Amino acid sequence: APAAAAAAAAVAAADDARASYVPSAPSLLVRKLGSAAAATDGAAKVRGLQRKSSDAFDALVRRLDAVYAPHRARAPSEFKVRLDFWRGACAMPERLHAEMHTLRVWRNAAEHHDAERWARDGPSGEDEFVRLVERLGAAVGKLEAAAR
Repeated sequence: APAAAAAAAAVAAADDARASYVPSAPSLLVRKLGSAAAATDGAAKVRGLQRKSSDAFDALVRRLDAVYAPHRARAPSEFKVRLDFWRGACAMPERLHAEMHTLRVWRNAAEHHDAERWARDGPSGEDEFVRLVERLGAAVGKLEAAAR
């Protein structure tokens, strides 16, 4: 019961925070631009997933940069080569390496507005995206714990 009460309190606090949130002027402007660019609900949903792909990749690379900080001076700046460097020089786990490359491909298709590549190589939907990013977050979390 204490865990359930704590969970209920956390949900209530999150609801309160959402209710009191007032977006900034830049946020409102960017939302307006995004709405005009996505002519259909389907396009808006795809663009949102593409944006999340970029954000997730960025967040995970920043965390991996911190894990592999002792090798930062030798790490290449280009993401594909950096992931390969971490695999070879830092013993990045093989599955993490492969799945980071998958997310990198999604991110590149999104960032370069490559609809054909997104359709061919991107996630089949939100479920696939969530599963991959959850696995990546957990794998990076293990590396972070081991580095402490």
